[in-house]
Amino acid sequence: MDNMASILKEKKLAHFETTYKESVLSKAQTISVTITEEHVFGMGYISDQIGTQEQDALYSEFSLSLAEITKIYVNINSKLAPLYIQCEDNSKGVMNRHRIVLPGFNDN
Repeated sequence: MDNMASILKEKKLAHFETTYKESVLSKAQTISVTITEEHVFGMGYISDQIGTQEQDALYSEFSLSLAEITKIYVNINSKLAPLYIQCEDNSKGVMNRHRIVLPGFNDN
């Protein structure tokens, strides 16, 4: 993760924002993604998978360089069709996968 102050100085290419509410009883969350010349940052759900164990997704800020992204896809099997941004790294022979989940956008 890079220094946020230097990322904010980069030219912004696009910004998308929506509100997502998981259920009637849950609190509405702001989901956002900003794309700059060299980075993607915003608020969403982050799910980490180390080896075969995947943790529950946590609502949090994220920031990553475009070089870190290995895959961007839409899960069409989910009724919300969330956008996923995936990063992977191999540490000591164990694959670590990080997914940024961005639900709630009308047309991914």
